[in-house]
Amino acid sequence: MDSQRNLLVIALLFVSYMIWEIWQTDNYPQTTIKNTSHTVTNTSNNLLQQNIPSDKQGQEICVKTDVFLLKINTYGGDIEQAYLLTYPNQLGSSKPSHLLNNSPEFIYQAQSGLISKQRQEYPLYTTKSNYYFLEDNQNELCVPLIYTSLQGVKYIKTFIFKRSDFTVKITYHIKNASTQPLVLTLFGQLKQSVNLPKSSKISNSYFTLQTYRGAAYSTTEEKYKKYSFKEIKKDNLNVSSQKGWIAMLQQYFATAWFPLTLGDNTFYTIDLDNEQVAIGFKSNPIYIQKGNKCDLTALLWIGP
Repeated sequence: MDSQRNLLVIALLFVSYMIWEIWQTDNYPQTTIKNTSHTVTNTSNNLLQQNIPSDKQGQEICVKTDVFLLKINTYGGDIEQAYLLTYPNQLGSSKPSHLLNNSPEFIYQAQSGLISKQRQEYPLYTTKSNYYFLEDNQNELCVPLIYTSLQGVKYIKTFIFKRSDFTVKITYHIKNASTQPLVLTLFGQLKQSVNLPKSSKISNSYFTLQTYRGAAYSTTEEKYKKYSFKEIKKDNLNVSSQKGWIAMLQQYFATAWFPLTLGDNTFYTIDLDNEQVAIGFKSNPIYIQKGNKCDLTALLWIGP
């Protein structure tokens, strides 16, 4: 029975991947990507080796749809907590499953951002409200976060939710009003504690029923490949692919990033040296001339 459930999860991810491939081709215009120096690539590699701060002093935004209750930190715009409202945390329970978490004893977060030549763009965004709710007469909910750098670059990071959908569309609209060209790399990663906590609230939930808990990825050549926490701690992943996804899996639930930028994406893992590991993607460097605009998109799956 456990093996059948695992096969079902893999099949669902693969089918979703194929659907999103078609959707990407039909709905997203090409983004201009130019070859840049190795300095940008090396800088992004170094920045991704750093642990993104967990003690972020941003504002917490609550987002509620018919399937989600999410908490987003305005520092970086990361999803730090996610409840799946249509799935109980235990059989027979009335409480929803708590998938993403930022408690002191267990970390599991979906992070994304932009890397420039100089630094990781991990800004403190502003937003119009602390609470966003999908109304009964709505089929779509948009949550925009806005930041303008000292150099005059405006970033709008928007989370787009649809009714009865476990996919979150995340877009970056970038307007380069600075006096210099801008070179950015989009990244998305999933960070998780290696060890489950002893707390009964988590250890007695679906996590204890898994046959596999760890990372996985899909590329053009390898449609599904597990990459365990032990493998991450031993040797970091570093592969390139024009299409694919990266994920964290357990028996019943998965989180996965699907980058929609054109060109190659690099799929990587990081051992954060604090009993936390991460799997992620980063795009090729994207060149934005001064006065120009650019839109970047990735899809995030949080669900069964």
